[in-house]
Parts: sequence; C-alpha cells; structure tokens
Amino acid sequence: MRIAPLALLLFLLTFPLQANIPDVREEQIQEAVATFPVAELEEAIKLHHEGVKGDKKSVLKAEEILEKLHAQSPDNMMVQVYLGSIYTLRGRDIGFGPKALDYLKKGGRTMDAAVDQVPDDAHVRLVRAINYWNLPFFCGKKGDAEKDFLKLVEIVDQDPGQYDREMLQYIYYYAGLVHKDRKDLPEAVKLWSRAIPLQPASSVSVQIKRELQKVRAHLSTSSSSTKR
Repeated sequence: MRIAPLALLLFLLTFPLQANIPDVREEQIQEAVATFPVAELEEAIKLHHEGVKGDKKSVLKAEEILEKLHAQSPDNMMVQVYLGSIYTLRGRDIGFGPKALDYLKKGGRTMDAAVDQVPDDAHVRLVRAINYWNLPFFCGKKGDAEKDFLKLVEIVDQDPGQYDREMLQYIYYYAGLVHKDRKDLPEAVKLWSRAIPLQPASSVSVQIKRELQKVRAHLSTSSSSTKR
C-alpha cells in the first residue's frame, strides 16, 4: 500500500486542528502544515513496510520516529495507527513470551483507539485491517479484520474517486477474501471484478486472478458433481 497522496495526507495532518475550532485562521492551518514533519512520517511508513517484510532494524527505526511524532501530535491518527502496527511487529520480532504479548496487546489498543477516533477514515482503518488479518490466529483478530474490510468497502464506495487506485484494489481484494471465506462466492467475484480494471498489471491484480481461477475450478468441480 502506498502512502496517501500528499494533498490528502496534509488534510489528515491538519484535521485535528480544524475540528471543533470554528474560528481557526487560514494562516494557522498553513503554519501547522509547515511545521509538521511530513518527511519523517513518510520515512516511518516506508520503514514500516520494510518491517512488514521482516526487516527488524526498520521496525526499530520506525518505532523511534513514530513515537516521537506521536508525542508531538497525539491527535494525529495516521501516526497513531502506524505506531500501533509497529508495536505488533515488535511483538512478532521478539517471538514468544510475556514481552511479545505485551507488544501485541499494546499495538492492538493503539490501533483500536485510532480507528475509534476517526471511524470513517479509510486510510487509518485499512492499516488496522491488514495488520489484524495477518496476525497469528491465536490473537483472535481475524473477525475484526473481516468487519474492517467490509466497512471499508462501504466507506470508499461513497466516493471512490478520492482514493488511490492501489488502495481500492487492496480493499476489494481483501473484502473479496472475506466473502470467499463466508462461502459467498458471487459477492467475492463481484468485488474482485471491480478491482482488476483499476490496475490490471499490478501485483494485487495477479493475486486476484489466481483467486478467480480457484473459484472457477471449485464451481466447475461442484457442477460436475451435481450432474452425476
């Protein structure tokens, strides 16, 4: 997943300042944007992605940056949700034991608090959804991830044009997997069919096409069994 376009990201960074302050002046908003270390957040997100792939040093560096940014801007939910995700990666890297479990729980609480603050923010919810989807089964978060992906479809379908195409693909892909797991294959196929045209050559499209092949093979086998 790529970072949100800069214009949208800047809006997200200034949103807490605009909310509940009706007399805020334009120059105050511009000052807030100018002083927030956007480059550091971008770096932290890139490090987060490297950490997801298994780079433990990137996880530690991202944690350092995000904790600093969170201390500076505790109302920024983009920062907070990525920090929560990093905490779960710290738990993963530690392995087993009480400390690992503490990090997993801390990460979950941090991400949950961010989503609770901005429930209709697709970017924030998507970070938690993908994180929870990939946590070990014993964490018990798969159901929460499923709810997130279905909710994300509702959110982005209100105005798909404001979201990055790759982001939409990820949402439709995972939401399709949710429907597949629930044995609702028509709805899964419907979502995947919407995703592929967004970026036909992307890695997500390749994954979706594989899933569609599995569904066709399953339906073909089922049809043959019924005729016998």
